[in-house]
Amino acid sequence: MKLLIEFSEPEALSPEKVGHKFAALARAHRAGFPVPPAFAISMDAHAHFLACHEPPEGLADAVRRVFPGLASSEGVAVRSSGIWEDTENQSFAGQYRTLLRVRNATDAMTAIQDCWESAGRYALNRTEGQAEHERPPPTMAVILQRMVPARLAGVAFTRNPVFPALDEVVIEWTEGSAENLVSGRITPCRAYVGSSVRLDRETLDGPTRDGSPPLEVLERIAALSRRCEALFGKPQDVEWAADFDGRIWLLQSRPITTLAAPRTDVPPGLWTRKIAEDLWADRLTPFLSDVMERNAERFDFSDTLKALRLPTVRPTLAVVDGYLYVNGESLQSLLIWIPAGFTPSVIRSLFPPGFDFSAVPRASWREVLRLGLRLLALIANDRQANPFTCRRETQKRLRELEKRLQGTPPDEVSTETLLERVRHDVAIMAELQALNQFPYAYATLYVWFLRWLTVEVFRWGPGSFLHALRKHARNVTVEIERAARCIARQMARAPGLVDAVRRAPADRFLESIPETIREAVLDFLHRYGVRSADRSLMSPRWAEKPEQVFSMLISLAVAESSEEAAPRFQFAHAAPPHGTAPTGFPSSQRSGLSEDRSSEASQAPPLFTRILSAPAFAGAQRYLDLREALRFFLDHILYDLRLSLLALGDRLRLGDQVFFLTLKEVEDLVTGHLSLEGAAERSRSRRSAFQSSRRPPRFLVHGVPVDELELGRRPVLRGVGTSPGRAAGRARWVTDPSAADIERGDILVARHTDPGWTPIFSLVAGVVVEEGGLLNHASIVARELGIPAVVGVREATRRVPDGSSIVIDGSLGIVRLEEAGRAP
Repeated sequence: MKLLIEFSEPEALSPEKVGHKFAALARAHRAGFPVPPAFAISMDAHAHFLACHEPPEGLADAVRRVFPGLASSEGVAVRSSGIWEDTENQSFAGQYRTLLRVRNATDAMTAIQDCWESAGRYALNRTEGQAEHERPPPTMAVILQRMVPARLAGVAFTRNPVFPALDEVVIEWTEGSAENLVSGRITPCRAYVGSSVRLDRETLDGPTRDGSPPLEVLERIAALSRRCEALFGKPQDVEWAADFDGRIWLLQSRPITTLAAPRTDVPPGLWTRKIAEDLWADRLTPFLSDVMERNAERFDFSDTLKALRLPTVRPTLAVVDGYLYVNGESLQSLLIWIPAGFTPSVIRSLFPPGFDFSAVPRASWREVLRLGLRLLALIANDRQANPFTCRRETQKRLRELEKRLQGTPPDEVSTETLLERVRHDVAIMAELQALNQFPYAYATLYVWFLRWLTVEVFRWGPGSFLHALRKHARNVTVEIERAARCIARQMARAPGLVDAVRRAPADRFLESIPETIREAVLDFLHRYGVRSADRSLMSPRWAEKPEQVFSMLISLAVAESSEEAAPRFQFAHAAPPHGTAPTGFPSSQRSGLSEDRSSEASQAPPLFTRILSAPAFAGAQRYLDLREALRFFLDHILYDLRLSLLALGDRLRLGDQVFFLTLKEVEDLVTGHLSLEGAAERSRSRRSAFQSSRRPPRFLVHGVPVDELELGRRPVLRGVGTSPGRAAGRARWVTDPSAADIERGDILVARHTDPGWTPIFSLVAGVVVEEGGLLNHASIVARELGIPAVVGVREATRRVPDGSSIVIDGSLGIVRLEEAGRAP
């Protein structure tokens, strides 16, 4: 029976004899790595101990013989090396005994038996209820290894365990030996070594941080770690020590067991949904995903940045699981031009928690001045880039685009003509997105500037800012709400009509109403029929499925005929004063939230600040109205594109599966370069993945989801207040506004909304949505209606029970759960 095995012996490479830990060290030693001398007590020795309850004869003599050659000023380390330990699937870290600074052979024998006994204790705790094949073998090897007199010691990961897609080595260290680091009793210093060395400054603070190694030492540790990964063929968790002579020793190398496979569908770097939620909240089918990514350069300010001699970070957009993301590194590049220490909260919200704004380099005043001069030159030469002429220039170009839209495709048209119509619609959409660059940018900048000026400089309350922002709206969304409410009011005034249409089948709605009202409904569908519950190409538009509109009109008419109809649900009417709740709710709900700021309603902002900010508020509203006009034209384009694709899908025998092909694949299918079977297989597979319910994380950092809020149900949830006021009511989840079980005074809770939801906003007392910001649809419509809105409430449809009583504060961005309803 072989008792002691050294690195050079054949058995040293056999995990069945010496365990994975010693086998890895032996392999590294033979490859030329600097491994401290070591021996393994074989598993056969442990098996004898288990059978006879005493160490095998000759083991103590063998240990006494080799111990002097292992000893150093730090002694010898005695540690386990099991067959299941330090494998790719599990490490067993901390489960078996490790004894350090063993000074003599007698103590070494005691330590060996302690290791053996720890294997028995762990097996007893672990195997209860386990199948036989899941149980760890009862025997283990034990390593005797010289301890390195360490100036510094630590661990290195050849892949970032948090962001595995990053090509960098993460190094953690402490002064002296690494036992406290490995056990988790101290916070180590940390560095990231990729193309350069990046130190984690927060971990370097403190009285014990004087032993930081030179950057050259960190680079050598990273090189050693990468050689280990190359040797073993997998990302490695390396334990190392640096002695007082500057030599770096390899103490251990094992696979990283907690490493998640990096996502291949997410580009590296920082990606944010923050702006994308306002740009395109809906999930994109593969057809639109492909179009958005291919046309990104048309609306990512590439030409503008080139004129300003600024770099463009590519790609600027990405679609992940069907959701649009904006490259956070492109936003980060803009931080360079914001003075240090002057980063408004609205800018900070675009970046994930823990983002180090102080690490972003800032441009000098000379560079800022040169950029300002180039910006003035751009504004002088480009009417659309000029904030004073942009709106008129955009309206002019928009009218030109409207003339080029083709409308509904005729029935008798060739397949090639249908394909050309699809290409034409895609081209117009790209031109519209390019046209939308500056209006969206100016709407955003106006709102950001006004929030900073009024809330952070003038010290207005958030509610006062939101009240001022909603004045003087004149846009198509306002028109749609007013038109729908006007029809509903006519229906409510007709004796017995509301009850009649509620009983009639949906397809008999038009026959059940008087001619004057029927003409108004048909005119409504003619004007606004391009809208739907969302922008997805999968969703039928109102013109295709008018029952959606009929259902909403009936709900509005019921509310209009009710005695509880309240005038505050009209456009441009004041919201309830901050600190109050609608009548009809218990006083416990009207008491509101602990963060009461009722004085905000009674104290108007100083007159001079209102006069000073009034022109900017008027400019902001004009750009918000223009944004709605551009969005409505996009609805026209998407409607035409949907009809052309459906006609093409029917012609190609794919039906609506055509939405799950890219434009290139549709072209190949028409020209015969892609078979029908191949196209059908691709679209079926993508549709199946698309239909799986997924919530997009707010941020993706090197493929890893990062969110702002801890999930779980809490009494108070936080988001962004985007329409002022406070309301209490019954929470109602809504996914389809035409099928919503919603009554006057309910609070709408949704993942996101669309302009097609506008009519039912007149019914609700408030709005809570998971996505969006100040410029998204829910925020704009809620402000116009004078109802409170809180957006950006992470997983609101999961955390707020349907039917529960809630109180929302649209100024503070708070949702309070008052009473549990039905479980979600």
